[in-house]
Amino acid sequence: MKFFRRHKYLVDWKLQVTLLLISIGYILFFIAILVVVLFLPLVVRLNSGGETAWQGYEAASQVLFLHKRLWIAFIPGLLAIAIHSIATSHRIAGPLYRFRQVMASMRDGTIPKSARLRKGDFLQREMKAINEMLESLCLRLSDINKAEASLSECIRDCVQKPGDRQELISRLDQIKQRSDNLAEKISHLKYEA
Repeated sequence: MKFFRRHKYLVDWKLQVTLLLISIGYILFFIAILVVVLFLPLVVRLNSGGETAWQGYEAASQVLFLHKRLWIAFIPGLLAIAIHSIATSHRIAGPLYRFRQVMASMRDGTIPKSARLRKGDFLQREMKAINEMLESLCLRLSDINKAEASLSECIRDCVQKPGDRQELISRLDQIKQRSDNLAEKISHLKYEA
């Protein structure tokens, strides 16, 4: 089974345990409603005292029957829902973990390569959007690096071979053009205020 081959079931412990507890809370709430609906009328009938012994016996038998059968059915159901909750939350927590890795890499100054999620993980659209953003940033950074290299080469040529006044003016014009080109490439990256 694929589920049992995972190396780490709780990728984001806090998120996954919170989702598990919420699922268990819903189940316990449902059980409480069932207990009130099924057992309360029988217990009220038993405690009313106005019934015959035979009616009391029937009510007690029904309470014992429900008590014996109901809890046996709830325990495996609760366990199955808990396991399924962890497996499902893994399909959310895994992508979130990957998103945090991408963000940490970018915080450290590295644009990571395109990230992938496992088949069946949730948040596929979000991962696609993140990959499109990474691709766009890589292209823009590449353009900036090329413009910077061109500007540096032009400056280096100007310093190493100054030449006469006319040549120097021509090279300074080239430096200005390449500087403007670099500024234009950098201007594509903006801060949101």
